[in-house]
Amino acid sequence: MVAHVVLFTPKATLSAGARAEFVRVLEAALTGIPDIAGVRLGRRFATGRAYDALGPPYEYVAILEFASPEALDRYLAHPAHAALGAAFYDSLDRAIAADYTLVDDVRALET
Repeated sequence: MVAHVVLFTPKATLSAGARAEFVRVLEAALTGIPDIAGVRLGRRFATGRAYDALGPPYEYVAILEFASPEALDRYLAHPAHAALGAAFYDSLDRAIAADYTLVDDVRALET
């Protein structure tokens, strides 16, 4: 299993209409690209613990799961993802994305 993890914060000046359009494009990508095996979306909350102050906070997270690196590649090459990428760059103050191979056994991290 492969995870595509995106942390992001919308621009503070983003209008309600632009925010709605961003959500529309995101939903179109998430529902229109068949290679996505799972999706988790979330909004950050503070726990009051020391790690809340680490690094710049991102307001949202999107975790997309794929069966293989090839499925992730097809997602990234899909036209709906191209539209989503354009909307991200127009709508976001900051973002970071990274891809991970997921394992079920912590011992797999030793290799």
